[in-house]
Amino acid sequence: MHPPNTPQRVFVVLNPVHRSARRAASELARQAAASGRPLTILRTSVAEPGGSQARAALDAGARLVVVVGGDGTVRQVAGALAGSGVPLGIVPTGTANLFARNLGLPARLSGQVSTALIGTPTSSDIGWARSRHGDEWSGEQPFLVVAGIGRDAATVLATRPWLKRRLSWLAYFEAGLRHAWRPPLPMTVAIDGRPAREVDAWCVLAGNCGRLPAGITVFADARADDGVLDTLIVAVKRPWHWASVAAKGVLHVSSDVAALDYGRAHDVVVRPRTPQPVHLDGDPFPAVDEARWRVAASELMVLTPKKG
Repeated sequence: MHPPNTPQRVFVVLNPVHRSARRAASELARQAAASGRPLTILRTSVAEPGGSQARAALDAGARLVVVVGGDGTVRQVAGALAGSGVPLGIVPTGTANLFARNLGLPARLSGQVSTALIGTPTSSDIGWARSRHGDEWSGEQPFLVVAGIGRDAATVLATRPWLKRRLSWLAYFEAGLRHAWRPPLPMTVAIDGRPAREVDAWCVLAGNCGRLPAGITVFADARADDGVLDTLIVAVKRPWHWASVAAKGVLHVSSDVAALDYGRAHDVVVRPRTPQPVHLDGDPFPAVDEARWRVAASELMVLTPKKG
């Protein structure tokens, strides 16, 4: 229990790797001090990328946790806070900052920090993923924006780190161009327990949100609070099919595209004929024999910009 009138302590899970992390921490300290709120900063590491720090904050009685980092750190912290009712503030310092974009967080650091400290509590769904390699299953991992299997995950794996440091999210396009011409992959996809169907797909996606960088929209109707995952089977079979796919995603053309098969689901099971890599919010994982994704409705509380 906190004594009456005790200033609320802010627990900050900070990924120190990003260049802007120090500036973000300084701005957090400045705004928190202005309102008389003490800070506890918990730094991540390769071995402990955010989840254990967030659980430690909960154990210490946290009533607000702020994460400073990229999509990987954000999803780890969100997974630890899911179901706790403790709100999550986000100060994005990563490459793509996918979830921050979908929440409409301010572009300026001062606005991001203000939202992370005193924003509007908003419920959000969270995705949970697990995968099988041979007979071995992984533990469940959270995702907030999109999970994928197939060529798109191979693209993420193939993104050159030095190019990512220099070009930020544009580096993904360079890797994408190298994989765009590769043939589709045979898979089976089962939605909500229905019989699996065979598809030839460049990739299969399940999204909690719809927006990517550069104004690209993958799922036009996706909302983070609608209680479902939006699904997409990308069945590009010829190089020129990418023109209509690009028109749909970048120009927001409303007409249907034959190579894009949309749906909605509460749970998805994908089994590629040969093991394929997966990704969660842009974090790549090695090839698997099966991927399972499910949605947990309104399991997360996030702070979003105040209206007006």
